[in-house]
Amino acid sequence: MKRFSLAQLCGMFALVLFLALVPGRTASAAKPEKVKNFQLAYNSNRSAFLTWDKAKNASYYLLCQYDPETGAYTEIAKTSSCSYEAKQLKVGEIYQFAVQSVYAKKGKTVKAAYSDLLEVEGKRIRLGRVHGRHWAVVTKRKITGKDTKTGKTVHVKKGTAGAATSLSGSAKTTLILENGTRIQVKRKDLKYGNLYLTKSYKYYSQAEAEAFVNQKGYYSPTKWLVWISQYTASIHVFKGSQGHWKRKLVAECVIGQDGHTVPGVFHMLRHSTTRGKPLVYFSWNAAKDWGLAIHCRIDSNTRGAYSSGCVRLGDSDLYYVINHCPIGTTVVSY
Repeated sequence: MKRFSLAQLCGMFALVLFLALVPGRTASAAKPEKVKNFQLAYNSNRSAFLTWDKAKNASYYLLCQYDPETGAYTEIAKTSSCSYEAKQLKVGEIYQFAVQSVYAKKGKTVKAAYSDLLEVEGKRIRLGRVHGRHWAVVTKRKITGKDTKTGKTVHVKKGTAGAATSLSGSAKTTLILENGTRIQVKRKDLKYGNLYLTKSYKYYSQAEAEAFVNQKGYYSPTKWLVWISQYTASIHVFKGSQGHWKRKLVAECVIGQDGHTVPGVFHMLRHSTTRGKPLVYFSWNAAKDWGLAIHCRIDSNTRGAYSSGCVRLGDSDLYYVINHCPIGTTVVSY
């Protein structure tokens, strides 16, 4: 039998100890990090969009609902992403959620401690009300169509006023009557006017406005986002980040007549002045040396579609935008 010297035995012991300590050579599973920054991004209609930070060594995450009466956690979802939409929430009911990160490789599974509890209330948010601009129309002739909701036949007299959901595109559009009835009609049977606006610029609640911009996934390189709503002739200013926008201001404004405020996603480009007051351009045509801007009122109109395309605000609202939203801020015209 081979004999080893004391020096050889010490060397072998040191080698074994080294191999045990070298990363990646241990037989034990990695311990996943506890989930941090678990939060409610925004509420939607009877649902809640939840997010959290990526946890080190996490193969996937378990979203759980906590029962405060029993102290038990019930698993409701397994996901590899750092977000989850909890659906079918009851309006007015309070839910408590937690997330658990899990390491699972080579047949070994290790679970981290639960994240901090997050309370979420189920809310009713009418996202179907949020849409782009509509056009004021009058029927050129008698129209017969079917109610898009009930399927019943509807007769519309010549000269009936309403709103159309589109100005161009397909040969047909949806005609919305003053009582809310919707029917499909031919665009050629309508006489188009200016934009159709709601009666109140506060038509969208804070929850509806926040759910809209967050679900759209709008991103801004700054901590601010501006939404120009052409259906309500209002401007909404948000603070936060993509998926986590919170509305800080809603104000009435004047928008472009006949749709001259171009829809799309823009960015604040540069400051200037007009009538001794500041303005900020959010689009620019170098060839015409002209662009669309947010600036002060120039006449008695406080709300409506009257401008050549620029957005006009009252002084206090204008200075709020100028003082809070830096160059680069995303501007959504919708």
